[in-house]
Amino acid sequence: MSLSAIGQELSENDVPVAVRNSFYELYPNMFVYEWELEKKENVYEAEFMNKGIEMEAIFRPDGSYIGTEIDIKLEDMPPDVKKAFSHSEYAKWKLEDTEEFKKKEGEKLYIIEVEKKKKKVKLYYSKDGKLVNTK
Repeated sequence: MSLSAIGQELSENDVPVAVRNSFYELYPNMFVYEWELEKKENVYEAEFMNKGIEMEAIFRPDGSYIGTEIDIKLEDMPPDVKKAFSHSEYAKWKLEDTEEFKKKEGEKLYIIEVEKKKKKVKLYYSKDGKLVNTK
């Protein structure tokens, strides 16, 4: 899980205090098993498990919260997202990862990562199945 593919793993001590404080305010008593700095996006990611579900909280260097990615299965995505993806040019590509992204503001995006001949693409869909971004 991540907004971008170029990440540098960090020890907790190498993560800005503002980022760590923001994480533990949002998710008290959670253990972060991996901190990463995503250089391309200039964000910090805290990977953790919550009730058996892999999650990743994302923060700006000043500690401001961007949102949380949650691993989900393709079949658990909204029907309009599944339909839009199945009719897209990427439907025949190899499925790599699927996530729900909960933005700070409460809006949700659904991310489908696919791969074909070593080319990876992330598709960002709104709940109604509209493709809002591709990376």
